Amino acid sequence: MEIKRKIRKEMRNMRSGISNDEVLYMSMCICKKLSKLKPEAEYENILLYSAINNETDLTEYYRYLKENNKKIFFPKVSGDTMEFYQVTGHEEMKKGSFSIMEPVADENKCFKEDDRALMIVPGVAFSTDRYRIGYGKGYYDKYLSCHLAIDTIGVCYDFQLTNEKINDKHDVRLGGIITEKREVFGND
Repeated sequence: MEIKRKIRKEMRNMRSGISNDEVLYMSMCICKKLSKLKPEAEYENILLYSAINNETDLTEYYRYLKENNKKIFFPKVSGDTMEFYQVTGHEEMKKGSFSIMEPVADENKCFKEDDRALMIVPGVAFSTDRYRIGYGKGYYDKYLSCHLAIDTIGVCYDFQLTNEKINDKHDVRLGGIITEKREVFGND
């Protein structure tokens, strides 16, 4: 889809141009919004991600979740698949695929869809109708299409939110999106 390539390139360029201070400030605003919404209140399991390339940094939200005794999972990529593994501390993470910090795989800590879960989803861009553009490999859409019971909230900076129609047949609509300036949720 040509529009996706165009938006992906434009947003990656814009995101790479923001300063570390801007990343920290906007990320902190987003983490505060997540904490105030308390989306984790009804979930025992929270699936996060390790930020790269100026993505929203969820470190403060991670700390908040730990203080509230939640089970926290991070993704690990292996070939064309992605699985989530429970992490209780940063020492359980190491640099993995695409130079992203990933959990050390332990099958006993692999996320199983037995309990309700909330996934905080990264992206290069998001649409106001709650679809996302990632880096183009489809890991999140593949994972979510096989784990339909997981509720989702995308996080991004406000400039990454577009009114363009960006979805195709393989894309999974998110439950909501939070930026440092606004929240977009739906009931469908």
